[in-house]
Amino acid sequence: MKNGKKSNTKRAGEEEHLAQLIRENTEDSFKPFFSARVMNRINASPAAEESFTRALAWVFRRVAVAAVILIVALAAYNISSQHSLGNGRSTLEAALALPAVTIESSIANYNLTDAL
Repeated sequence: MKNGKKSNTKRAGEEEHLAQLIRENTEDSFKPFFSARVMNRINASPAAEESFTRALAWVFRRVAVAAVILIVALAAYNISSQHSLGNGRSTLEAALALPAVTIESSIANYNLTDAL
């Protein structure tokens, strides 16, 4: 038990010594021309807007490529599933999964738009 108290006391003394060293070596003010140095560094670095625009373009390229791959995959799936059904629809209708156009559906759509 006495050993534990001694090590805690020793540790507290070391912490106090470190705190005293930090207090002695801290400066209360900045060196001369601090604001000028900061402004020069800001002006020398690339603008934040430019870096944000570059980052956004980088992300857009990745997302656009993934979206194109997904669109092509879905179109291929739609074409293959429609052709396997053998309903004789065109490739464009199959790729976009458009419903078959009949006289009844045309009249129903006409009545819907006429009500507006």
